Amino acid sequence: MAFGGAAAAQFETRMSSPVFPGPYNIAVGDFNHDGKLDVAVAGNKMQVLLGNGDGTFKEPTLPAPSLVPNWVATADINHDGNLDLVVADFSRFFTGVSVFLGNGDGTFQNPVNYSTPNAAPYIEVGDFNGDHRPDIVVLDVLQVSVLLGNGDGTFQEPAINTTPSYAPSAMGIGDFNSDGKLDVAVAEQFCGISQVEILLGNGTGHLPSGRLTP
Repeated sequence: MAFGGAAAAQFETRMSSPVFPGPYNIAVGDFNHDGKLDVAVAGNKMQVLLGNGDGTFKEPTLPAPSLVPNWVATADINHDGNLDLVVADFSRFFTGVSVFLGNGDGTFQNPVNYSTPNAAPYIEVGDFNGDHRPDIVVLDVLQVSVLLGNGDGTFQEPAINTTPSYAPSAMGIGDFNSDGKLDVAVAEQFCGISQVEILLGNGTGHLPSGRLTP
């Protein structure tokens, strides 16, 4: 059915790839430099599916079988030309962020873990202090914090930036005030109140202020 006079979107044959139960979030990138898109899946297991280039994928591999991830993002953390994985983990053994450096062939090194004060359900990667090194912003159940990157695949301890006004439920990043510095948008809802709070970055890795959008 078309809406508003626009043509309805058309998709060809649907293809499915089995994964372990409980997939929650995915990140897409070329993890093995073959020009074909691959998929990293966060859920009850951390899974990587290498693409065949025809819409199908190889059997999933498990970079860390004991990991219980909630969110995954991908970026070249250490500037070696290989995509890496940044994973929010809240297993009963560990609460925080895990960084998997990519080997460039679709496999990943053992994770390096960074503890956060609370369970870290949402993460994004971007340069929050203008040093051209990827940083990690973490939204947990109580606060937003930033782990500044050292540029070699490691990160500093998380710095707590601010506490959202209400219970956070999602996060996105972008330069919302066109000042050349990354900001964070936090979706919040509590007791019938729903809003988006914009945390304006000051270019040092801190997000000191918020603007509310009902």
